[in-house]
Amino acid sequence: MDNSSFKWDDHLQDKTAKAYDFKLQLLPNYLFTEKAAAGLYTTIEDMNKFIIAEINSFHSSGVLEANTVQEMFTPILEARGFESFINDETALGHFINHENNSMIVTHDGSNNGWKEHFSMEPQTGNGLIILTNGNNGTYLLNELVSTWYYTNFGVERQFDQLSHIFTSNQLLLILR
Repeated sequence: MDNSSFKWDDHLQDKTAKAYDFKLQLLPNYLFTEKAAAGLYTTIEDMNKFIIAEINSFHSSGVLEANTVQEMFTPILEARGFESFINDETALGHFINHENNSMIVTHDGSNNGWKEHFSMEPQTGNGLIILTNGNNGTYLLNELVSTWYYTNFGVERQFDQLSHIFTSNQLLLILR
């Protein structure tokens, strides 16, 4: 990964996408102290390298040992609460879903102005990566993920409709 870092460098400013809120207003470049959860600066190309490295390692031909990646993809906790609408299980740094005898490994990222999602099926090498630079990116992300699930597994993921509601700040309407 040649264009990824947890350390901000001012010379990256001109190369970095700008983040936007729900009203399409430019947001400041927040520098997060929580580096693991919020501080990665990356590109779609580097995310692709990361996912391919995980898939290759899963098949014993990558940077990590196969048993390490298989352990990372092993469910350790059944999803509960709101998370259970979206994912089946939690693994180490990943979420796991099961569709038509396939294991789908996913991860989402969300900060003010930034939305990210990847899904992969390690057995086949099939995957999807989405990076957006706006709070409204959740809508596009959900449509693309839904299409990917339907195209590859014939499954309509109903959680996407819930996610639209929750990301639209309408949670209070649901709870009333």
